[in-house]
Amino acid sequence: NEAGRGQMFSQKSTRLILQIAQPNPANLKIDQDELVDTLAVGLWTLNILIEGSVARQVPALPTQTLVTEFTNARDTWNKFSSTLTNNADNLPMPPEIIDRVAVLRETYFNQMATTVDHYVEVAQREAPSVHSEVIFIAGRQRTLQCKLASESLLIDLDCRPEHHRKLAAESIALYLSVHWKLLYGENTDDGTA
Repeated sequence: NEAGRGQMFSQKSTRLILQIAQPNPANLKIDQDELVDTLAVGLWTLNILIEGSVARQVPALPTQTLVTEFTNARDTWNKFSSTLTNNADNLPMPPEIIDRVAVLRETYFNQMATTVDHYVEVAQREAPSVHSEVIFIAGRQRTLQCKLASESLLIDLDCRPEHHRKLAAESIALYLSVHWKLLYGENTDDGTA
């Protein structure tokens, strides 16, 4: 669940910076303040995931490989966070910054998706009665919703629109596929069991 939250915070942060980057942003100060909070909570969530937390009942990662993978994702998060923080007041936002945000968001999302898949595999081997896949799926669905909002804003800002349309279509397909898997217990193309 913490891993899914980590993914969701990157998508939320991207949505906020892209809302800020819009011409005449409607809620500039609110979005800027929320961005700072979201970035801080996102890093806090990643640190809890990597280090564990007795208070939150999150165990430390069970393998060194997972520690390395999540630490690499945290390095990407820090680059992402710095880019957002350093440019939240840089209005109008230059297209190269919007593109850098998009690339870092995509990199982080892919790193986390792969690493969380590994974590689920390890968790299922260690404790097969724990429904870690269902927890991960719920987090992924939440993340995909935020990712779609980001893709839409990137298209609206004319940041590689064809690329982001493709990513949006892939996200929609994954969302629906996972939805049917949750609903019917298996993944089918037409949504039937």
